Amino acid sequence: SSSGPAPPWTDAAKGRGAFFAMATLAGIPASPGRASREANGHVYAQEALGSLASPFGRGDRVQVWSASQRAWTEGRVDKVLTENYTKEDGTIVPTGSVRVATARANFYIPPQKIADVLRKVVDEAALIAVIGPGAGVKANGAVYQEVKEDARFRVQVLGGRGENYDRYPEYWDGGSAPPNLESFGAVLVSEGIAARADCIVAGSRGGQVVLPVLWRAFGTSTPPAVCINGGCSMSLPGPAIQWPPNAVTIMVLGGDDYFRAATPAKEYVINARKRVPQGNTSTAVLFVMEMEHMPQSSLMQIMLRPLMLAAIFWKSSGNPPLDILVDLCGDLQSAGWNGQLSYLNAKGEWLEKNFGDAALAQPDSPQDVKAAKASRNMNESLQAYKKEEERVLDLGKQVEDTEKKLHELRVELAAAKERSRRLKEAAGLATAPPATDESRAAAGKYRKGQKAQYWSISQKGWVDCEVTATRASDGACQISVKPDTWLLTEQQATHLRSKEASMMLAAGAGAGTAAAARPAAPAAAKPPTMSAPAAAFSVAAGVAQLGAGQPLVLGLTPMTRSTK
Repeated sequence: SSSGPAPPWTDAAKGRGAFFAMATLAGIPASPGRASREANGHVYAQEALGSLASPFGRGDRVQVWSASQRAWTEGRVDKVLTENYTKEDGTIVPTGSVRVATARANFYIPPQKIADVLRKVVDEAALIAVIGPGAGVKANGAVYQEVKEDARFRVQVLGGRGENYDRYPEYWDGGSAPPNLESFGAVLVSEGIAARADCIVAGSRGGQVVLPVLWRAFGTSTPPAVCINGGCSMSLPGPAIQWPPNAVTIMVLGGDDYFRAATPAKEYVINARKRVPQGNTSTAVLFVMEMEHMPQSSLMQIMLRPLMLAAIFWKSSGNPPLDILVDLCGDLQSAGWNGQLSYLNAKGEWLEKNFGDAALAQPDSPQDVKAAKASRNMNESLQAYKKEEERVLDLGKQVEDTEKKLHELRVELAAAKERSRRLKEAAGLATAPPATDESRAAAGKYRKGQKAQYWSISQKGWVDCEVTATRASDGACQISVKPDTWLLTEQQATHLRSKEASMMLAAGAGAGTAAAARPAAPAAAKPPTMSAPAAAFSVAAGVAQLGAGQPLVLGLTPMTRSTK
């Protein structure tokens, strides 16, 4: 293959200046696609029609040909340009170019080179084999569900907690004969499910027992693995672990995990590194100071998918997926987690990157762990407060909009009521008289067989009726003039009255009419002032005139008599 300077459309690794070996894409003649087409005398159509629509779409899983490494490397399409793009240095990236993101860099491929260096991966989704016992599938069920809903992954949970094989082998203290976790691992080997996986996820006892069984069976063809709690790197009873020298393994260790016991943090990480076989260049250790044995859901939500992607890219490319891992450290730090990432480079040297406030330079005490957890909790509370404040503002705006709408509806309702009233008057429809205190008191208390009167809109007046049924639960009743219709108490107050009440109203109305028909009595003349003896004589005379059995009425008008 020919070598040359990096093409002008190639970007350095995202924001961190890391060199990407695949930048030597200028060696196009070495790519298998171009060579085969030129051998057959074909003309590469896209070289002549470079602006044709790209067959790739955003999110497509692809492989990129590296002339320097003479190998295909995994990546995904990040963008397809629909118009020319001018970079900061003035370089113009033509329409139809495809921006590809790999484990180490993001870069553009112009349309005339796409067919030579880019190809789709037929199987879009990576198969993730989760070793059920110890992986926290139930405790972190929501996180695993999110992974299942991610189009990049196909998740298959192998086994589960509490099954008859979910126990340690007999050579462990308190262990048992088969079925146990070791025999369960052998079943997975025989079924071939784990061997087909693009990545294995194991936790706790799954990493201590099942993952070593798979390593022993698959050897150099072992799929990459994410080992939560780092069980595979512990000092374990039984046969020595046969860690494949080329295995891709990302271990996650917790500072608050009981696997750590009282071991200082730095020593805990170093001990895990020592278990990695000499010559291995594809192992990383992520230590999170506040992680418990069962990782917190908020932590798993941040780290699980990036770790799986990192393991897959590492296995396919042979290079440490620094972009993914460094981005993950930044996300963990932003969320208030503290710890260290360490990984092996191509020379077999351990490189480290701390994140958060807690460094691993000095052995930490339980008090340090508590302080770190308190710091993270405070950060989480701050983030939750900011999120809730945004929700308060949003709800306030919704309330304001709703109140405005309610006001508009009330205005519209009032106008509709007024139109209805006018139309009703125009149609000559009578309305029921307003409820009285007596009608309200009688509502709900009518008896079957009671005589009553009902206000009829059609007849525009009261009509005689009889109560035919009552309902004790709510006081409703039925009447003879409206059979099979229940009148509720609210309707009774305005449309129903007892016969007795109607008669009293009629009598009152008649008395009022008679009184109005009588001529008014003339105003009495003001009597002259009388002396006390004269007044007494007048009262006595009045009493004498009363017949037997008639009541004595005081306050009679004094009689006029002469004082002479």
